[in-house]
Amino acid sequence: MPGWVRWLAHKYEAAKGWFEHWHFIHFLWVGLAAALSGLWAWLKNYDALAIFIICLVVLVLIIFVVDTIMRWMRQHEEDKKKEADAKSQSSLDRTISLEVAIAKFPVTVPASGVIEYLAIHAQENQDGSYSHSIGLGLRIGTPGESWDWNGNDHGYKCTVTNYGPKVVTNFRTHFTIGLREWLKTATGASQGELKNTYEHSIAVTALKQDAAEAFEFYFMNLSLLSADVVIPTECSLQVMGEAERRTVKLMSQTKWTGFFLPPRELPPSPVPGGVGRDW
Repeated sequence: MPGWVRWLAHKYEAAKGWFEHWHFIHFLWVGLAAALSGLWAWLKNYDALAIFIICLVVLVLIIFVVDTIMRWMRQHEEDKKKEADAKSQSSLDRTISLEVAIAKFPVTVPASGVIEYLAIHAQENQDGSYSHSIGLGLRIGTPGESWDWNGNDHGYKCTVTNYGPKVVTNFRTHFTIGLREWLKTATGASQGELKNTYEHSIAVTALKQDAAEAFEFYFMNLSLLSADVVIPTECSLQVMGEAERRTVKLMSQTKWTGFFLPPRELPPSPVPGGVGRDW
């Protein structure tokens, strides 16, 4: 594209932005044409109306040409942006599913003898800051035996499934957790002031290409504060055999953006039989 055309289009766009309505520029040019034609006719004793028409036609043609060029340039830039977005989009986008559902924790130890859980357990320090649990915890037992959750047996279950064409390794995502005061009222309870916000990272070593091999864990709130949890929309991962780490968009059927966990009524305590595991 010639430089003078870009300059002209830029000036035209700047003029449109200077005035509230771009039509005002057209009227201004018409007025300028009338003034110039009148001056020219007065100096040369020409027919002012004829000169005005000629100038008007020329200016309208200029407006049309500049406007056409500018529209073409804008469309060209939009097409380039769409092409760049298409190239940057990962082939793995929306092949990893992250589903969250209301669930009751298992009361019988599963055949695997273990479940994983994300425990929200915030402890206020003397300086007013908060310490948080990180990663996932394990609860281990003998398959078939009963499990007691100390009255805290309801929460949410998260399932991560790989529907893509390849095995995924080093999966990592982050849940944003906001902790709020829990205020007792005459009719029940409600959330109060936001005390702290942090990100809780989840990592999975490998996700095979099979729904039966989905990774599951449970959410539980072990603190005396209520928790607002924002569900992530992206994750980072590697394809098995590749060194490059990718950021891809997660897929979800529920379309939830987040969920709420009330505080436990009892004072915070470790999950019975739980073993902490940091990532």
